Amino acid sequence: MTIRQPEMRVILASASPRRREILEQTGLIFDIIPANIDESFLQGETSLEHVCRLAEKKGDALAGVYPEAIVISADTIVVLQEQILGKPRDEEEAYRILKQLSGKTHEVISAFALTSKALKIHVLRHERTQVHFRNLSDADIKNYIAGGSPMDKAGAYGIQDLDFDPVKDIEGCYYNVMGFPLPAFMEEWNALFP
Repeated sequence: MTIRQPEMRVILASASPRRREILEQTGLIFDIIPANIDESFLQGETSLEHVCRLAEKKGDALAGVYPEAIVISADTIVVLQEQILGKPRDEEEAYRILKQLSGKTHEVISAFALTSKALKIHVLRHERTQVHFRNLSDADIKNYIAGGSPMDKAGAYGIQDLDFDPVKDIEGCYYNVMGFPLPAFMEEWNALFP
């Protein structure tokens, strides 16, 4: 699963521990410098447009500061019936989100960008995965929230949280649901750095 290390600095523009863990699986050596951008929705923007714009904006922001580096940036959202479910603000909202997802199918959309001013690289790609949730009991949800895991995750859950295990089935990329579509990333990276 390893990929080629370029002879330039690589920056991951994300504070997400899951993105870091996924990217580390490739053997790539990179620095972590989160991009501070406004992540608000634009009026009339679709969920796909939103996630692509944010991934691109994060990459552009850091590539402007580090023009000699290649910047990897990404964004992930959870969408249920056209409603975007972000990271919960508190335990009450985490409970509400997980109740909404219980027994239903939602979509996870991730976008990532590869950006380098020096190499004139600008790649933007997205991935969509359908996620089917099992029916969650109140006890399941409350125990999960008590452990603190939902609070830093879009949609208030992590597919990798095996003690909770809310997902019955998926159609698409597992890594995408974790927050970074690794196979699609590797395909793009290997095309740039064969």
